[in-house]
Amino acid sequence: MSASSLEEEIRHVIKSHLEAGAEREPETIDNFMAIISDNYTGIGTGPEEFFRSKLQFRENTLREREVMIYEVELEMPVLYVRSIQPDLVLAEGEIMIVVNMEETTQKFGVRYSMLLEQQDNLWLINHSHFSLPDYRVDVGGTIMDALKVRNAELEKQVEERTAALNQSLESLKAAQAQLIHQEKMASLGALTAGIAHEIKNPLNFITNFAKLSVDLAQDLENDLATGADVSDLLQDLKHNAAAINNHGERADAIVKNMMRHASGKKGELVDTDVNALLGEYITLALNGKKARNPGFQCRIDRHFDESTPVIKAIPSELGRVFLNVLSNAFDALQDTNEPLIRIESKQIDQVVRIEFSDNGMGIDPAIKDKIFDPFFTTKPAGSGTGLGLSLSYDIITQGHGGTMTIGTSELGGAAFVVELPV
Repeated sequence: MSASSLEEEIRHVIKSHLEAGAEREPETIDNFMAIISDNYTGIGTGPEEFFRSKLQFRENTLREREVMIYEVELEMPVLYVRSIQPDLVLAEGEIMIVVNMEETTQKFGVRYSMLLEQQDNLWLINHSHFSLPDYRVDVGGTIMDALKVRNAELEKQVEERTAALNQSLESLKAAQAQLIHQEKMASLGALTAGIAHEIKNPLNFITNFAKLSVDLAQDLENDLATGADVSDLLQDLKHNAAAINNHGERADAIVKNMMRHASGKKGELVDTDVNALLGEYITLALNGKKARNPGFQCRIDRHFDESTPVIKAIPSELGRVFLNVLSNAFDALQDTNEPLIRIESKQIDQVVRIEFSDNGMGIDPAIKDKIFDPFFTTKPAGSGTGLGLSLSYDIITQGHGGTMTIGTSELGGAAFVVELPV
């Protein structure tokens, strides 16, 4: 028999031996029993695994199968075959036991040696010896002992990694909350700039009417002293007081709006006039842009459908969306000649549709799918968090059950479309 044929035949015998000891199918033991001598002796991987007969090997193998909880595969990367006598062969080498656990796969190298004798054209195993690597001797000796210890080690690693992941998750949540807070503060900054400009008008009226009222009061005092008719003066004072009250309420409404916008609390859905809210935030967004960039001019075409119904919404949250979209549009139009933004509202079936379109450079189709992703921004580093549109998208879709999409404007630039259920 050639050396290669001998090696292949011995490899088959050893493979049958290993399959009987490691695999669960009952026929593997029977296959091995057919080629093993009755006086088979062997030494397993444990300190008490001494086999003095094939019956003892069978009993030990069945016992080990009862505690096998994992699927096992075998690899034979190393095999050396040496003929001692014409009918006696010594085989030595190493096998790899591949254990498929729940979440990982483990490999164990096992050294072996076998003394095989050929009798009547069959190879009979007279003696075998298997041993685990030295680093596994202290865990009990058997392969199953080594697997149990390794499984315990893996469970401990999973617990440690789970604890580390939980800590990382808490840190991530804290960072996320901080970033959202920063984005809200940035939004508040834009709003405040607009409010500072907007609130000057009612305050100027209040100051002017108050001064006029002081003069009227002095005239009233003089006329009363002379007995003159004071009905006109009283009428003027009444008119001034009403104007002061009216503009005071306007200033109060602006401040309350700012406080709602800055609040971290989730608002309640209330009846909301979308057209009125749009008009308010268009003014605030434009004034905010002018406060940051004096001299900025932008034409705004409003096409509001007066029949648009009142809807249930959170005004401060919806206003934040309008402010963010408009602020982004103003920034995109910064270097555009004759910048133009067109804002349209109308009802389509049971949906109120609001479209913001501009005549800017538009949005690269390659990044349209990323526009609403958290932290994605086309602005230079340090100029934005990339959370504005992401939060706006969440406010519309999750907070109001609507949709927010992006497309191409008929004006040549970008178009953002918000649809809210009636």
